[in-house]
Amino acid sequence: MSRIEKEIEFLTEVTRLIVLVLIATTGGIVGLLFKLNNPISLPLIGIGAWLDITLLIGLTLVVARIQELLRRLE
Repeated sequence: MSRIEKEIEFLTEVTRLIVLVLIATTGGIVGLLFKLNNPISLPLIGIGAWLDITLLIGLTLVVARIQELLRRLE
């Protein structure tokens, strides 16, 4: 197995992890939306939204790197 194949395998696992954390964070945000009368909900929704955006940017970068490596592998 070449170095490129190993890196693709690693980045695939990173992608899975990011997607799972993204799903969990988004679920938490949706759950907090049902409790808006609680004063701590709004700051936590803001933090969760920031984390979601950061994870989406990271996911985009990882997928772009995987595509680049796949092109190089051909």
